[in-house]
Amino acid sequence: MVSDAAHGQLTVTLNDGRELDARVVSTAPERDLAVLQAEGANDLRPAAIGDSRSVNVGDQVIAVGSPAGLQGTVTSGVVSALNRKVTVSGEPRSPYTQSSTGETSYRAVQTDAALDQGNSGGPLFNANGEVIGINSAMYSPSSMLGQSSGSVGIGFAIPSNDAQEYLNTVAEES
Repeated sequence: MVSDAAHGQLTVTLNDGRELDARVVSTAPERDLAVLQAEGANDLRPAAIGDSRSVNVGDQVIAVGSPAGLQGTVTSGVVSALNRKVTVSGEPRSPYTQSSTGETSYRAVQTDAALDQGNSGGPLFNANGEVIGINSAMYSPSSMLGQSSGSVGIGFAIPSNDAQEYLNTVAEES
């Protein structure tokens, strides 16, 4: 969880195996977003950010993450729905309103690309290689019993425009 990110030493592992120390620049636990700065990461090229308002149901997407610690895992699928209201119990998780019941609700890009535990925080790319979302949650029918199964083809991503709005706010405050 992002709320835990502000505490302790962080290490970022790159796809080539390099491990870099990192520090938290800013967090928004209510949005489950954080900005990290990796030390000595001068040779990295940032991913292009796409406009999540231009995403359509049926668009091809690619999700990247580290489910079960398997770094650089790639899955693909389509956008299944837009502006899908997602409600997550417990600690606040995304853009984003908290109800009086301790649940957080937000509007998400829904995809059938397989998302499992460990995909959260990874990018959801469109067919042009632009980030149009940040993988944030998955539906798991057994989660109601306090357990979690794997992907059932219902995953959710924070729209890139919502994440970009937060990043712009962080940049203005710096």
